[in-house]
Amino acid sequence: MSPTEGSATKEMSLLTLNERDTTKRTTRPRKRDIGRVRVMGYNIDLPQDDVESALRNHFSSCGKITDVCVIVLDDNMLDSFGFIYFLGGQGTVDRAMQLSGTDVGGWNVTVKPYPFLEDADWDPVAIVQGYDTCLGKTDIKRMLFDHFSSCGQIKDIMFQRSSIGVASVYLYGEGAEDKVLDLDGSYMGGCKILVKLIPSSGIYTVHPRSRHLGWPSPILAMSSRPPGMSLLTLNENDAKKNRPKNSYIGRILVKGYNTQLSHDDVESSLRKLFSSCGEITDVYISVLADNTLDSFGFVYFLGEGAVDKALQLSGSDMGGWTVIAEPHPFPEDADCDPVVAVQGYDTSLSKSDIKKVLTTHFSSCGEVTEIRIHKKIGAAAVCVYGECAEEKVQDLDGSYIGEHKITVRLISAREIYSVHPRRRYRCPFPDNKANMTSEE
Repeated sequence: MSPTEGSATKEMSLLTLNERDTTKRTTRPRKRDIGRVRVMGYNIDLPQDDVESALRNHFSSCGKITDVCVIVLDDNMLDSFGFIYFLGGQGTVDRAMQLSGTDVGGWNVTVKPYPFLEDADWDPVAIVQGYDTCLGKTDIKRMLFDHFSSCGQIKDIMFQRSSIGVASVYLYGEGAEDKVLDLDGSYMGGCKILVKLIPSSGIYTVHPRSRHLGWPSPILAMSSRPPGMSLLTLNENDAKKNRPKNSYIGRILVKGYNTQLSHDDVESSLRKLFSSCGEITDVYISVLADNTLDSFGFVYFLGEGAVDKALQLSGSDMGGWTVIAEPHPFPEDADCDPVVAVQGYDTSLSKSDIKKVLTTHFSSCGEVTEIRIHKKIGAAAVCVYGECAEEKVQDLDGSYIGEHKITVRLISAREIYSVHPRRRYRCPFPDNKANMTSEE
């Protein structure tokens, strides 16, 4: 029995155990095949099923519809807008846009584009098996590096500690997610490899609320707390007052250093150069599988005007190399769609009255798209959409609704952060964090 066969019989592989999921990955729709639009214009008093059925029939000629989502609010009224997801890419969206203003059995539908973020598929992790495990880790890393380099920058390669036969490859690059999927079933050094994708972000064929029904988990968690003890109290250190405003956070991309230099030396030099621009919260440079540095890194700042000051230092001599600083802004709509948990308002009011006062109070932050009230624990989830809405809703923490001081906590995931994402998400195996290592 060969070493490879021995390893296969010794334990069931991750991909074998998830063979059904692996099969799905090979036929998984690509980003270019998925489209979505936002729809409005229906009477919010209509039954949800009637509106969703009418929209599905009306747009069926545009392409395959994978989801129609119109949310029912707590007063049993429909939300003022809904979403339609298609398979067929931009062509289906273009055809759907042409139906804007048409009659849908007594009401005219308004259709607006709702594209995914441009870089939504740039940061995947590939779980790889099937390569020759007789090789050492260094040789396997080199082969994986060469094989996946066509997909984008290789940020890291890690092995599962319990088995050399499972590797995770971190990538970054335009269209990297699609390119990784194309390598499933390819040959590397005479061995056919299996590639399972851990998607980089939310590109999906159904609306998130169709996948995660009910309350946001932080709200649900409140109901399990001891009486009188709120989630906001238990997590006081996470409150808005301790989080920097989005407008104070900036980042740049840096290049120009010799990739053969020591990681610590380059990082230290960058910190020293840019220290005059503002508070540096992170300097991140990846070390690649061959122990050389990635060709670019990132510097994160706190402070108004810090990025502008840093960009003025582009071209500075660093004692043997010249730094190049380029802007690397967050997406324009990264803070446009927050969800907050609110407590402290007058809980003796009816649900409809609570919704009215919360809508009025948060309307200065943008369009209040949904409010869900949990009377039992005296909390509400408020969904807002608008420019810089995430920062505006946090400014209402500690404000008053009538005579009641409210507490506001952000519960949606932040997309503007003061450290590089890989500082926060190092492990591709959520259930086995302790079993992963990048050491040889």
